[in-house]
Amino acid sequence: MLDSAEQNLPRHPDRTAVSDLPAPNDTLSGESRTIVTTASAPIAPFMIPSEGHTYIEQVRSRCRDLIDCGIWSGLHIQRLNQWWSNFRNDSERYFAACLLDSITYRSEDQTIALMRQLVQRVLPDHGRASGGIVDWQERLRPASSDPGVRLVPVVPFGSAPGKSADVILRLFARKLHVPRRVFANPEDIASLVAGGMEAIVFVDDLLGTGTQFVKDFAIPYGLGNLGTNTRLIYAPLVAHDDGVAHIHSNLPNVSVASAETLGPSHAIFGAGGRTFKDGLNSPQSAWSLYLNILSTRGIVLGSSIHRGFGALELAFFFEHAAPNNCLPIFWWNQPAKWKSLFDR
Repeated sequence: MLDSAEQNLPRHPDRTAVSDLPAPNDTLSGESRTIVTTASAPIAPFMIPSEGHTYIEQVRSRCRDLIDCGIWSGLHIQRLNQWWSNFRNDSERYFAACLLDSITYRSEDQTIALMRQLVQRVLPDHGRASGGIVDWQERLRPASSDPGVRLVPVVPFGSAPGKSADVILRLFARKLHVPRRVFANPEDIASLVAGGMEAIVFVDDLLGTGTQFVKDFAIPYGLGNLGTNTRLIYAPLVAHDDGVAHIHSNLPNVSVASAETLGPSHAIFGAGGRTFKDGLNSPQSAWSLYLNILSTRGIVLGSSIHRGFGALELAFFFEHAAPNNCLPIFWWNQPAKWKSLFDR
């Protein structure tokens, strides 16, 4: 996430009255999130604060520095400028600066660091807590004997190769030197369990709501029917609290272990969010401006995606892809109408 530039803007105490977002509930996750507003009061228009121009320039300058220094590797200043050109007036540009300031970006190097954390710390700690495997580093090194574990990419049933999970698996091979014989395909899961494999780790970059993992992966490959002789571990690099809860309630024989966690405070327009804390604008007024931007630019999105899949409203990106749980204003692309900042 960008270092905060909000110290130059007035802050306001947390509001307490809550009203539902004026948007359809996400029918896939069944969740509805809320935005804080003042009870029984009209929604004030989103406006640029008195020091907003300074804030805008600070944020844009830091974004350029992050790109120039390679911290946001894979992103180019030209693309940042093209995305910035989507916004037409001061209020919209201040809104865009707030969005940029909320971004958490994981470059390839940072992604590899998360993978190392998973192998060196998270999975061993998970094993200690559950009575499972602890010596993950040793098992994932090249050796002549079978380590008794397999890494399986979370690729939706029937999908072609090339998904984010395949990218992570290739990084395990290239950067962590995990032998490819430890890798397996989702179609092999049942036979691996039948053959007495000790543990199967399902590899992914981000666990959002968990509904796609259950519906498009766990159910088609019968994970819920595999018993408990083989430890089944879903190990995304990053996991949202909603997704962890969904996996636990729907797949009791699958545990979750991740190197980084997200929660309600990461929702751009959420009541506990940190994006719009300037003392002038509320998440509700920001949401209204967002809807107006979508409408005036002709950006037509389904009700299940206009807040990001599962209504998670994230601003969390990997160098290799933007998760679909992220706000589409970052990644939706139609050059005549809107230029994206990130690729899906």
